[in-house]
Amino acid sequence: SYLKGISAMTATKFQRGCRLRRNATLATNNLLIEHGRERPQRWLSMSGVIHRRQMTHSALLVIFLLAFALRVMAFGNIPGGIQHAEVTDALHAKQVLAGYHALYFYLPGFQGREPVMAYFQALWLRLVGENLWGLRFLSTVSGVLTVALVHAAGRRLFDRRTAMLATVTTTCAFWPLLISRLALRGALI
Repeated sequence: SYLKGISAMTATKFQRGCRLRRNATLATNNLLIEHGRERPQRWLSMSGVIHRRQMTHSALLVIFLLAFALRVMAFGNIPGGIQHAEVTDALHAKQVLAGYHALYFYLPGFQGREPVMAYFQALWLRLVGENLWGLRFLSTVSGVLTVALVHAAGRRLFDRRTAMLATVTTTCAFWPLLISRLALRGALI
């Protein structure tokens, strides 16, 4: 009977605490509404009221368009020419197009390579033709997708502000930008 009394007192205190928290939340919401601030927070713009979520989506759209533009601007000229590692990956893609399907690619004089990029490039080169644009565009798409994944990871692991900062940094940083302008298998990592 002693334990029943303690558990009944504990349950009553818990219920009272829940009621107090609920009342405090309602009072805070009412106070915010009375003073002209409503939830969710809103900003005024030229076209009226825009929610924070709409602002975030608009900012993300601008960032993704900037990421794409930075990766395709002067596509054939920067970086100049085709790099030796791009040639190796292109040769592996041509092997796949010729019917050679392997789990590990090896060319005499080169180190072996995993096949993921070769298969993706072979598919893409078959669709758009064998040219520099076709060779590098897969890396460009994966670079823009990397920007999106960085935002999703930052949002899930941290908060909205950190995710936006990481997204902008990944969009404009030198190495992610350079790697997504070259037809390298590292762009898929």
